[in-house]
Amino acid sequence: MLLTPPEQTETAPPLGDEDSLGPDPDHPFVPPALYLPATGVPNAQGTEIELRRLRDGRMALLAYTAVDRLVKCMGPHQPWALFLTENLNDLAEKQPFDVIMLDQRIPQELWRQKDRR
Repeated sequence: MLLTPPEQTETAPPLGDEDSLGPDPDHPFVPPALYLPATGVPNAQGTEIELRRLRDGRMALLAYTAVDRLVKCMGPHQPWALFLTENLNDLAEKQPFDVIMLDQRIPQELWRQKDRR
């Protein structure tokens, strides 16, 4: 039995930017759960989330769309908590923040170091 190549078919025209499903900076995709850096200290609500002060004085919540991104951006010793996105307003009431930064890399000198006990 001989195999023959398939008949040539017309290729679809390339999609323009208007059909793109890529990132939209005005409407970023936020998953149903985020990985948030934690202090490693429990509190009355469970886990205390670590907030960072920005140079301009605003308080930032760093949030990561995958645990490997958190590790890559904050280091392997950073405690974290999986947090439902729908509960971010509750978190903001308990630990106020001004801005949420997704998948933000921080300088290595600010990474948490391994606990030595």
